[in-house]
Amino acid sequence: MNHNDEIQIQDYAAGLLSGSKKAEFERRLQAEPDLRTELDLYVAMMALDQQRLKKSLLGSLEHHETQPIKPGASGKWIWGAGGLAVLILIGAWYALQSKPQTPAQPATAQEIALTFIREAYPPPVVSMGSNDTLQAMQQKAYLAYRNKQFAEAANLLKPLADQPGAPDELLFYAGESCLQTDQWNEAITYFGQVGAGYWHDKAEWRLALGLLQSGKPDSAIPLLEKMRLGDRKNEAEKLLKALQDFN
Repeated sequence: MNHNDEIQIQDYAAGLLSGSKKAEFERRLQAEPDLRTELDLYVAMMALDQQRLKKSLLGSLEHHETQPIKPGASGKWIWGAGGLAVLILIGAWYALQSKPQTPAQPATAQEIALTFIREAYPPPVVSMGSNDTLQAMQQKAYLAYRNKQFAEAANLLKPLADQPGAPDELLFYAGESCLQTDQWNEAITYFGQVGAGYWHDKAEWRLALGLLQSGKPDSAIPLLEKMRLGDRKNEAEKLLKALQDFN
């Protein structure tokens, strides 16, 4: 079990998950018996670890040894809760021990690509005085991008990038803003329009990632093969291997 699963189990048990996160976790509980077992084990351990329950059980046991009388309703509840927690704990432990552990599935090319995508390209470097030559909308878009407000940046940059003769830098950041907001087809369009020069190789790398996310691996493979000869060799080979493993 990885660290993220541990955190989600703790949050779910504490009632901190809500909305889509809760629904996704409950879907995983139904599909992954090991995760369900880990949750049961955690809940049981938390029940046993409560100091109040320990003190109540100890006090009830001492009272029973010194003056054995029929326990009241509260004593029955305490023993019942403690017994249930023990049964859950033993059952969960047995399930973990008896069930063969299945190896973790390797990440798909789409999953790997998404990790690369979420490392957003650095914001544009605007030299002193150059703001005077930029359109007000472009200035606002670059500021939004710098503040990681990618949806706003995309909305501002797309109309500018759609104009004839849009510069490569603007096309690139329009594509990157769309990439960060899961607008795969728009990102592909803008990256594909970047011409030869400084921004071209960068655009091709992000274009390949967008193609993978949009379910077009056949179009991404030639770009990745080309990148094996450049600075993106390690990343390209990792993605190509993932594509090969899942074919």
